[in-house]
Amino acid sequence: MLKLLHYQILETLSENATTIVYRALKQPENTPVILKTLISDHPQAADIARLRYEYNLVRQLDLPGIAQAQTLEQWQGRPLLVIEDFGGRDLSYWQEQQPFDLEQLLSIGQKIAIALG
Repeated sequence: MLKLLHYQILETLSENATTIVYRALKQPENTPVILKTLISDHPQAADIARLRYEYNLVRQLDLPGIAQAQTLEQWQGRPLLVIEDFGGRDLSYWQEQQPFDLEQLLSIGQKIAIALG
């Protein structure tokens, strides 16, 4: 698990082939944050650029329901995206708990479409 000087990792939220996402507390304030970083010790330039792009894109969005990116830090040569934590979970977590029915899927899709619109 990731060990950082100014963050206490609470749990792993998700992991895929290139990135891992943690729920953490920023120290010493105990501010809840989400940390997203690349898994590889030697990440591809394209993966680094993708995380930087995500940071810059989210920084431009000031919309309800969109978690705000706080900073993009460096950790052992990898970018570390720090995002506000409002206590949410990704859709795959909820889908694993109980599959969505059609009405729920349409409601979620509508909310995403409104946020992106």
